[in-house]
Amino acid sequence: MSSQLTILPDGITVTLEEGENLLDGIRRADGLRFEAPCNGRGMCGKCRVRIKDGDVLPAGEGEKSRLSDEERTAGWRLACLTVPARDGETVTISLPEKEEKAVVLAEADYHQEVRRALFTAENGPGVGIAVDIGTTTVAAVLLDLTDGRTLARTSAVNPQTHIGGDVLSRIVYTMNEANGLAYCQKLIVDELNAMTQRLLAEAGRPASELAGYSIAANCTMLHLLLGVDPTPLSRAPFTPVFTEGREMPASAIGLCPENPKAGLYCLPSVSAYIGADIVAGIHMSGIAHTDKNIMFIDIGTNGEIVLSKKGSLYACSCAAGPAMEGMNIACGMRAAEGAVESVSYKDGDLTVGVIGDTDAVGICGSGVLETVAALLRAHAVTTSGRIDMKNTRIPDRMYTREREKGVILVGGDKEIRFSQADVRQIQLAKGAILSGFKALVEKSGLTFDDLDIVMIAGQFGSHLKAETLADIGILPGETRDRVVYIGNSSLAGAISVFLDSSLKAVYEELRQSVDYMELGTYPGYNDLFMACLNFPDPEAV
Repeated sequence: MSSQLTILPDGITVTLEEGENLLDGIRRADGLRFEAPCNGRGMCGKCRVRIKDGDVLPAGEGEKSRLSDEERTAGWRLACLTVPARDGETVTISLPEKEEKAVVLAEADYHQEVRRALFTAENGPGVGIAVDIGTTTVAAVLLDLTDGRTLARTSAVNPQTHIGGDVLSRIVYTMNEANGLAYCQKLIVDELNAMTQRLLAEAGRPASELAGYSIAANCTMLHLLLGVDPTPLSRAPFTPVFTEGREMPASAIGLCPENPKAGLYCLPSVSAYIGADIVAGIHMSGIAHTDKNIMFIDIGTNGEIVLSKKGSLYACSCAAGPAMEGMNIACGMRAAEGAVESVSYKDGDLTVGVIGDTDAVGICGSGVLETVAALLRAHAVTTSGRIDMKNTRIPDRMYTREREKGVILVGGDKEIRFSQADVRQIQLAKGAILSGFKALVEKSGLTFDDLDIVMIAGQFGSHLKAETLADIGILPGETRDRVVYIGNSSLAGAISVFLDSSLKAVYEELRQSVDYMELGTYPGYNDLFMACLNFPDPEAV
């Protein structure tokens, strides 16, 4: 027997087979992009739908821990944990309104003269598109191949986030779902085609002038883009199908169908979890050719860390998780209008800053980290990560509801709260990054005092204050005065190789020069990770 699921406001109807949950049906609905960052494991609490008609089975403990009594009374349920009450039932649901209006894109331009373009158009130099495919965000620029100028820029949420917020969730999806790999590839290719149209339209250039694409991304994103099975990336010994740079017609994967002569080049990777985005960052930062000791960190859903010991390169990666970018957080969202981006504690209360100076609708990654730092200073969170209802200096903002306790950041109808579970998410992420940082320093024979510079890479990282990173222990406190920001070095690397194709050989040489360490095999790593979970004492900072 089967059931029917009707999805409002579009009135789309799909069939649910016996035992399937509402999320299974939503994912089969044509044209819908409905996010489930934890890939339907019932952990993130993001796949909320409202039951408008029909009977479903009662909420279990998993849902009760993520939805309040008031929310459930109003009909809200988690799609991944909700199934029809009986075979043959027709269930009608409505999806929540999208609150994230736009992706915030850094405005800085990277400009380099054209030396030898990677590709050229049929009737002249034409234009090229450089792309950084992040796990969460995709950024692209249109380049004038005559003089290297940036003609247009755009960014978007990676559409694969509705499958899962992290790379492992997406790999599992391709393994478990029929045509899962083809679907993941189609999602990103369709998004890149939409971005291509926006870029060309803004610059007033026809598709016939598009010479091609250069793309930097992590290893999983590259496998999914090219339709290559990512399964080996999820299992020891974590050997990618390919790490070398790949070049082909863009039409081979469905890019820019209006111009079948456009080319495609994907930058090379080091390993399964040190991808082309980091190879690009190594080159653009210059850390492979330095007489200093430099720690390079790309903070995001995946935490990649490279230590240059006067040019000798050591690297590791850690699963920071999507919480760092606002996902898997009860009121989390991406950096967009209405997102809480800053939180500070002073004189017995919290001050909250919101993007766009408008009403708050959620909290983004930078706001999440500043919240933890502020709560530590307010004694609302202990160094062990426990919400402290007794010693807090902001008692009026504390709450306890059912099985949840936490802090109210913004009151009113659209309440923004930060819970004990949210603190634990950030604690795990910070423990992962700090343990990787320490392991590389130990492996290289250096100490924290030996580090000359800590480089923070990435669009997300550029919004994180060094003080906050040290206050919550993502970075060792000793390094807070040595932090510099280099922006989206992945996108800059994709731009550089488009304008100077001789860099393909440089990137290939770089990827082979990195000494990659699998953290799980590092002696004593489990003890090191546990030791890195505690937050610093705010009184000792």
